Amino acid sequence: MAAFDEYSNRLGARIRTLRKRAGLSLREFGMMVGVHHNQILSIEQGESNPSLRTLFRIAGGLGLPLRDLLPDDEDKEGAFYWFSPDEKPDDQADRKN
Repeated sequence: MAAFDEYSNRLGARIRTLRKRAGLSLREFGMMVGVHHNQILSIEQGESNPSLRTLFRIAGGLGLPLRDLLPDDEDKEGAFYWFSPDEKPDDQADRKN
């Protein structure tokens, strides 16, 4: 779970940086995107896992496509997986055999 927690923290830090760069307070930004400011704070602190809908709202409020909101892993060794790198989703496992 450490990889997920690290990614969640990096996502939250990125959102905070972009929000502050835009000169928006938590309350202003929350009202703008329709997400309660306490939830945005929780996301920025890496304590909450936002839904895809919430991420779309946040990205839109920052004037970004969703892919540009998400931190990339080019500076990290290896890749980030939503599943263990040793596990394969059923459809990928079938293609390999």
